[in-house]
Amino acid sequence: MTLDFLPAFILTNIVEFVIFFIILRKEFPSKELVKTLLAINAITLPLVWLILPFGFEFFLIAYLIVEIAVVAAETALVKFFLKGIDWKTAFIAAFAMNFVSAAIGLLI
Repeated sequence: MTLDFLPAFILTNIVEFVIFFIILRKEFPSKELVKTLLAINAITLPLVWLILPFGFEFFLIAYLIVEIAVVAAETALVKFFLKGIDWKTAFIAAFAMNFVSAAIGLLI
């Protein structure tokens, strides 16, 4: 976990966009998906970076709790930003994006 915030933000957006695009490309234009994802990650990623260091003593538990909260928040944000998307699809997109980016984050 030695990445600085800006490279982590960029990497997160790249990784998550691929998944977001695969799941939602038929329903929404790419430009809308990019704007939505950037807005969502601009809200949630700084919060993760602020909260996670406080759980360092119990890092894995804190990481899991934070990621569950992020999936819930991002599900709601996807639903808010992408008008017409159903809750199930919003959850699948949020879960898939965060599962992959969290796994990569743990490996780095």
